[in-house]
Amino acid sequence: MENLYLREKLSELKDAFGLRGNITDAVILGGGLVNDTFRADIDGECAGSYVFQRVSSYAYSDPRGIMDNIAAVQSHLEAKGRRDLPSYLVKPDGGNCHVGEDGECWRIMPYIPSVYFTKLPDDLKRQGYEAGEELRIVAGAGRAFGALSEALSDMDPSLLKETIPGFHDTPARIASMLKTADELGVRCDETEFIRGAAKKAAAVCGLREKGLIPVRPVHNDTKLSNVLFDRASLKPLAVIDLDTLMPGLAVYDFADCARSVCKIYEDGRLRFSEERYEVLEKAWLDAAGSSMSSAERDVLRLTTWSVSIELAARYLEDHMRGSRYFRTSYPGQNLDKARELIYYAQTMNA
Repeated sequence: MENLYLREKLSELKDAFGLRGNITDAVILGGGLVNDTFRADIDGECAGSYVFQRVSSYAYSDPRGIMDNIAAVQSHLEAKGRRDLPSYLVKPDGGNCHVGEDGECWRIMPYIPSVYFTKLPDDLKRQGYEAGEELRIVAGAGRAFGALSEALSDMDPSLLKETIPGFHDTPARIASMLKTADELGVRCDETEFIRGAAKKAAAVCGLREKGLIPVRPVHNDTKLSNVLFDRASLKPLAVIDLDTLMPGLAVYDFADCARSVCKIYEDGRLRFSEERYEVLEKAWLDAAGSSMSSAERDVLRLTTWSVSIELAARYLEDHMRGSRYFRTSYPGQNLDKARELIYYAQTMNA
C-alpha cells in the first residue's frame, strides 16, 4: 500500500466506525502470514492508537461469519467477567466489521501496548530481555491458551459457524496434499514421508469420530505469536488472531501451541525441546483444570506430532500451488518450512 492510499483508506474506515478525530500517523504491523494489519494514531475526541485489519478474502470465504463467531465468543466470555480477547469496535449500525464497495472486510480494535514472540530465545535477545526468561514465556502462553480453553469448555459449539471446514482434519489435509502432488507429478522425500505418516497422524481425528474426545469452541491457531505479553512483567495480556475461532478439538489447540514453543535450534538444525514441553503442559493443564478430560490428556504428545505433520502437508501443498495462502519472503520458503516441520516431528518421542 502506498502511504497516501493507506491513510485515505484508514480514514474511510475510521469514519465508518464512528471514530471522531484525524489520523496523525499510520504504519504497517508486520508478522502476520494471512491478513494485512496496520496501526493508526488518531487525535481528537477518540484519541488513541487503533489496529486496522483487512481480513484476507483468499484465505477466508466468510469474513462476516468469522466476525459473528468472535462476537459470540466475546459475549460468552464477558458474561463470565473474562477479558481473554481484545475487543473489536462496533459500528454505529451495530456491526463489528465493515465491508466496502471493493468487497474487502475490515475491522478495528484498540491497540494494546505489548510485546509478542515468534522464535525463542532469539526474540528475547533482540528485544532486550534475558535469554533465561524463555520458560516464563512458554508458561505464560500455556496459561493464556489453557485459560481460554477452560472458559470456552461450557459453550455450545453449535453456536459457532465452521468458517473453514475441516481446518484441523488431519487426514483430509494430508489427502489433499497427496492429491495435489499426484496431479502435478510431484514425488519427493517430503511427500513420501507424509504419505507414510498418514495413518498415525490420523489417529486423534479417529478418536473424535468415535466420540471419545469432545468437539468444543476452540481457537485453532495457538502459535506463540498469538499471545500478547506485558513489556515489563512479561505476563500474558490477551490472545489474538481470532479468525479460526470455531468448533474443534482442545487437544489440537494444545498441540499447535506446543509445536510453536517447543522448537529449538542446535547447530543449525531444529529439534523438539522436552524441557519446554513439560513447562507448557503443566501451565496449560493447570489453567484448563477439569475441563480437559483424561482421554484428551493422554493424546497431547501424539497430537503435537500429528499437527506438525498436518502443517507440513499444508505448507508443502501451498508451495506446490504457488504459495497463495501462506505469505512468503523468498521463493521456496513454504517448502523449507515443510522440511523443517518434518525433521522437527522426527525428533519428538511420540
